[in-house]
Amino acid sequence: MPAAATSRSPRGWVGAALGTIGVVALLLALVATYLQRSLFDSDQFAARAASTLSDDAVQERLAVAITDDVVLKANRDLVAVRPLIEGAAQQLVGGGAFRGLFRASVADVHRSVFDRDASTVTLTVANLGIVLSAALERLAPRAADRVAPNVELLDSDPPDSLVDAIQAAEDLDALATALALVALLTLAAALALSRDRRESIRRGGIAVAVGALLLLVAYWVLHARLLGRVSDPQLRAALDGVWDAYLFDLRNLLLVVAGCGAVVAAAAAAVLRPLRADVPLRRGWALVAARPTHPWARSLRALALIAVGALIVADPVATLRLLATAAGIVLIYVGVQELLRLVVEPAPEGAAPARERLLPRNVAIAGGAAALAIVAAGSLFLASGGASQADVELPGCNGHRELCDRTLPEVALPATHNSFSAADYPNWLFAQHESGIAAQLAGGIRGFLIDTHWGRRAPNGRVITDLGDRANESRRELDAELGPAAVDAALDVRDGIAGTAAARSGPRDIYMCHGFCEVGARLLRTDLVAMRDFLLAHPNQVVVAINQNEGVGPRELAAVVEQAGLDDLVYRGPVDEWPTLAEMIRSGERVVLLAENPPFGRIPWYHDAYAVAQETPYRFDRPAQLVDPRLLPRSCRENRGPADAPLFLVNHWIDTSPAPRPSNAAKVNARRPLLRRARECERLRGRMPNMLAVDFWRTGDVIGVADELNGLGRGGDS
Repeated sequence: MPAAATSRSPRGWVGAALGTIGVVALLLALVATYLQRSLFDSDQFAARAASTLSDDAVQERLAVAITDDVVLKANRDLVAVRPLIEGAAQQLVGGGAFRGLFRASVADVHRSVFDRDASTVTLTVANLGIVLSAALERLAPRAADRVAPNVELLDSDPPDSLVDAIQAAEDLDALATALALVALLTLAAALALSRDRRESIRRGGIAVAVGALLLLVAYWVLHARLLGRVSDPQLRAALDGVWDAYLFDLRNLLLVVAGCGAVVAAAAAAVLRPLRADVPLRRGWALVAARPTHPWARSLRALALIAVGALIVADPVATLRLLATAAGIVLIYVGVQELLRLVVEPAPEGAAPARERLLPRNVAIAGGAAALAIVAAGSLFLASGGASQADVELPGCNGHRELCDRTLPEVALPATHNSFSAADYPNWLFAQHESGIAAQLAGGIRGFLIDTHWGRRAPNGRVITDLGDRANESRRELDAELGPAAVDAALDVRDGIAGTAAARSGPRDIYMCHGFCEVGARLLRTDLVAMRDFLLAHPNQVVVAINQNEGVGPRELAAVVEQAGLDDLVYRGPVDEWPTLAEMIRSGERVVLLAENPPFGRIPWYHDAYAVAQETPYRFDRPAQLVDPRLLPRSCRENRGPADAPLFLVNHWIDTSPAPRPSNAAKVNARRPLLRRARECERLRGRMPNMLAVDFWRTGDVIGVADELNGLGRGGDS
């Protein structure tokens, strides 16, 4: 803050110089802090990049790029329907699926640049092709089939000097800290050297306000110069949207700083002699209108007038903004000063600003008012998201906004038992559902109970359970019951009758089967890919899968999860303190995988199911056991899992092995009995049913009952 000096003493000059350095360092520290948080933090940079997708101009530009560089490149014959494809692409860009993929890809590129392991900037949106293919399926199926899974939206080789400068800016945080320290020390020294500290504070506040206004001038000039070089109106509008996403809050920060400087200056002036608003205005006009006597001063004045005139011609809107901002700062200064002078006792007109003339309470009132105004302005700036960019508000979690602030143990999920056992799969005997996992996901099922076995495919396409490995859980159970020799003999008989002996040396893979793969087998990888595709196309969904792993180890399962591309979506957080659904969605970790059988702990995200969950019994052979109110308490008693486990699985199906009966499902899955049992179990066990697992999921109303348990559906019957 320039010190008030009544003489040309060295002390006055040194104080003024230190104050000027302090004000400059303070402003630069604020700007450096903002840039570090918004441009050089990977998560913030990516969040701001994703926020640009809300801008119509950005959507249009990206839709053109996707149409030209992805779809038409895959099939040029589709140029005849280009407008339709571009419209579909724009809807895709504006949707949550693209936003999530784009945000993750931008964050990866940002980290690669700052980790100094990338000289080429390549923005490849992983799995975008899958989402794009789904969007184009009906419109252009031929192009949909040709789109690659990972779409490259940008490939550039920026100059090495630019990359080096960007990487060097990673130290901006340290620079901001150093500048803040310099500002603190120099301003304190300037205040200590000042002969009139209140006047110095007033001048310092004015200097901060003027400095912030000068930075605003630079902001508007740079904005005009950059966009003025772009001749394409659509691209200019898109770049304007990107500019606002990253730097609009910097403008707001500078406005807040300018206002705070004016408030500080006004507070200091309130305990000094009155300052008439017309005096500085007359002095300013005299400085502009009067012709200096010295040639160097005249030259400087002429250059300044030319520069201001050029700015007005180049960007009259920015000039009007600047004049309006300056006028607003002056009005804030005068208004705050006048308000404070109503409650403080100023020095008399013409009196010297001696310390004894200024009452201590005046200083306290003025300082407190200034501090309150600055805190309020700063809080408003932070609350408006100026320091950081929050992710765009989710349209809903698992289809409902009301669920976003709840943790997984506070949400009921519709679920299926033996989810893979479906009548629409070829040659499947004794199916327990009308349709499989892909259809269940599309229909609203979010919890899955699966069984995994090792199997081998015979030349005729049938799969046999691989029981040759004596470490296999199913094989161990058979050995314990019948003896190893008897089991080997039974397998030889099976292979001879079924003609599948050749399969015993065929390719080995992980299948989903119920007991034995001979009656029906589904390749695990196939349905995990379907789950990945669904979750990529529906980025606000969370699912849970409990695996009855029969001989399939955790590392083998993790390998299949990775092959299916599902590993990036697996939940890796704690299971003792669950995040909210919104937090799971924003982190991208939306698939909870649990295992029934050991070993546990070898894969961090693959947890012991019945340490995390507790359940009801699952062996019921008559509908009355699940429908008769008198029998419900017995159906809710404890089974596997500790009583304090956070998740609660309600098993709700009738076991009529080997052939399940849809007629039983029609009785027990009906809304009234299913809701009544769920609420009875909730009452008795003190836990919300988090997974309602049924057979024949299309029969009855398991999805509607889950909604009611979540407080989203009809009330009433229980």
